[in-house]
Amino acid sequence: MHIVSRVLLIGAAWLGFASAGFAQTPPSDDWKIKLGGGVMLAPDYEGSDDYEFKAIPDVEINYRDSLILKNNRLSYNALRAIDPASAWRAGPRARYGFGRDQDDNAALRGLGDVDPSIEIGGFVGYGAGPWSTELSLLQDVGDGHEGLVAELERGYSFRFTPRLGARLAASITYADENYMQSFFGVTPAQSLRSGYAVEDADAGLKDAGVMFAMTYGLTENWSLGGFVGYKRLLGDAADSQIVDGQGSANQIRTGLTLGYAF
Repeated sequence: MHIVSRVLLIGAAWLGFASAGFAQTPPSDDWKIKLGGGVMLAPDYEGSDDYEFKAIPDVEINYRDSLILKNNRLSYNALRAIDPASAWRAGPRARYGFGRDQDDNAALRGLGDVDPSIEIGGFVGYGAGPWSTELSLLQDVGDGHEGLVAELERGYSFRFTPRLGARLAASITYADENYMQSFFGVTPAQSLRSGYAVEDADAGLKDAGVMFAMTYGLTENWSLGGFVGYKRLLGDAADSQIVDGQGSANQIRTGLTLGYAF
């Protein structure tokens, strides 16, 4: 599982910008499929100041703009069945969370692993012209962080040429106490194993960030994507012992992807 997680790591929210709507896909009545992958330079854990290269997916399967699988996230726009022309979208969503391995960095030794999670919830969004806004709410129903995460994103998409498109987006994330404690707190048992002081991480805003992505259509089917993102950890996440002192609240990610659409 550890190897699979590294191959698929961080597809969610961040890599989604790189493949959002710019693939040179031929017309299709029902299906739009894009398969690809790439490499990303990112912290080796959330809050780390040590960076490493990671293999990442660039996969999107879209059925009638209603059922959409994008990397580790599956969404269904239930409003499209009611009004296909509506600028609003809403429906259920599921996401696979990759957890964290204590072997990722010496700063995590003794804290144990955070198991992968299955997050279930929903989303609501609105898009008018180049602007889009989306709010999602996801609860872990597996054995991972067992918490609730809410994410708000505001984005703007534009084109420089028919082949070259871009997207700029800002986001903010709220996490409940279970999530925060899993990734940023220290229990008494973890304190004995790691040497860190016992630390309670409370619910609150976890991070805020911006992402810029570009996609260039190499041919009718092949596209090259690139992205760079900055995220600032907030509240108890930024104050955590594994961040403040051992790592950094400033998190940067950048990468390249290559995809084939059909």
